[in-house]
Amino acid sequence: MAELVGLVSGIFALIQIAAQVSAWTHEYVGKVSKASEDIVKLSHELESLNQVLLDLHNIAKEDPESVVLRGLRNQIRDCTTVLERFQQSLKTPPSTTRFKWRKRLFRYSWPLKEQDNLEYISLIERRKSGFIITLEVYQL
Repeated sequence: MAELVGLVSGIFALIQIAAQVSAWTHEYVGKVSKASEDIVKLSHELESLNQVLLDLHNIAKEDPESVVLRGLRNQIRDCTTVLERFQQSLKTPPSTTRFKWRKRLFRYSWPLKEQDNLEYISLIERRKSGFIITLEVYQL
């Protein structure tokens, strides 16, 4: 039973992280009229991942005894690691920054390079695909 509670709470924690970084990317895309295509794609991937995670969370709550869902622990841990690393790379500079203009500029400049964006898109797509496969197996 404790393992299942851990699974549901792990999925919920992952949803919270994914929602936060999704909100940040969505906000950036909304603020900057000429956001690059890779950043827009990254935003879409995060939104899609959020939906898949919500579906998993609902299934885990409805059918906590599912054998298929028990194998998710490593996938959840792996995805959490990727999203936490991504979250850390998007964090704003500390409020102790002396120059207020730097903080304002940071809000309108994306902190990652295109290659980093493409790497995160790939990492997120892979994790999302693993969760989708789990959902498909569950529905069989």
